Amino acid sequence: LSALSEAKARAAKIRSKESALFAKNEPEIQQGLEGVKIALKALREYYGNQDQGAATGIVGMLEVVESDFAKQLAEMRVAESTADEDFKKEEEDMKLEQSRKEQDVTYKTEAHQRLDADLADIQSDADSAQSVLNDAKEYAETVKSKCTVTPMSFEEKKARRQQEIDDLKGALEALQSSSSSAATSLVQTGKASSLRQLRGVMQPM
Repeated sequence: LSALSEAKARAAKIRSKESALFAKNEPEIQQGLEGVKIALKALREYYGNQDQGAATGIVGMLEVVESDFAKQLAEMRVAESTADEDFKKEEEDMKLEQSRKEQDVTYKTEAHQRLDADLADIQSDADSAQSVLNDAKEYAETVKSKCTVTPMSFEEKKARRQQEIDDLKGALEALQSSSSSAATSLVQTGKASSLRQLRGVMQPM
């Protein structure tokens, strides 16, 4: 776009110079042509149909000058008209090209913005997926730690077995102590009953 703008500015500058030069030269040539026509008219009216002698050469030269002025003026006008038409056509082409390139820039900018938005969405989805994956890993580690049975060492097994033995010994001792107390109580109860029976027999009828 910058190169197109520079080309457009250069073309406008050149056209401005051409137009200014035509505006300056056309009146001068037109004025010269009119002067030659006036001079020729005056000479022809003055000499009329008389033998012009030396004047004939002057009239002939002025006629040549008149023809050159007229030709030059016509060529200048054609050149100016052609240059103006070419400039207008080129200017229109440049406008169309600029419009096309501006539209192209707009499309590319919009495409770039859509791409940025898509990339942002993809990044957001990736972050969300990574977060879910991290949570899943953390949960798996928690479950794994709860489900994994760590084998006891030999010392731990030995200590646990000794504790079981000690618990069994304590229970056995308690059972034996309870049985002994129950037997003693039973014997004492039996003796008391026998004495009561014996006293009942010995009492007088």
